[in-house]
Parts: sequence; structure tokens; C-alpha cells
Amino acid sequence: MKARKTLIGTVFSILAMSAAHAEDALVLIAVNYSKVADECLLDVRDRNVPYSRSINCTTRLKNASSAYIDTGAQLAYGFESKTIPNHAYISSTALSTAWSAAALSNAEYRNVPPVYSLW
Repeated sequence: MKARKTLIGTVFSILAMSAAHAEDALVLIAVNYSKVADECLLDVRDRNVPYSRSINCTTRLKNASSAYIDTGAQLAYGFESKTIPNHAYISSTALSTAWSAAALSNAEYRNVPPVYSLW
């Protein structure tokens, strides 16, 4: 009986460690997404590059956001969750930064085709 309790405790410890590792991986992916979104905004705002012509806003942002979306992390936490993980805050900030870059580009570069999607 004692061996069984020890085994169950070990299993729960392993699951907790793997959950913490998964959370760390999600944070790293979200941080990368945020950095790319920041570079996109810098391109549009400071470097005077239209959104549709910036490699940071098109290819790199698409890859970074797809990497985060492919984890399924944004689906795992709904409105019923009492605690929102750190990666969700980071990715939300990245999304709003990317939308800001798209809106700014559409306002400043009216002759460039509009951006219909960030993904």
C-alpha cells in the first residue's frame, strides 16, 4: 500500500514538472511573438516601412503567431479559468501591438494595399 502511494505521488510530481516545463515553453514562444510584433511596429512607426512590405510584419509575424496558435494555448484557457497564465498576457500584448502596426500603416500609407489579416 505504501509503495502504491509513493508511485502515485511520483506520478503527480512528474505531471507537475511537465506542466511547468510546458508553461515555460509557452512563455518562450509568446515572448518571441511579442518581440516580432515590436519589431513590426518599429518598422511601421520608426523606419517608415509599410506593413505589407515589412518582413517583420509579414513573414516573421505570421510564423511567430502561427507557432503560438499551433500550441493550442489560447484555447486551453477560457473565461472560466480563475488564473490567466503569463503567456496569455504576453501574447495578448503582442496581438495588440501587431494590430497597432497594421492600423498605423493603413493610416499613413493609403496607397499601399490595406492589410486584411494579421495572420
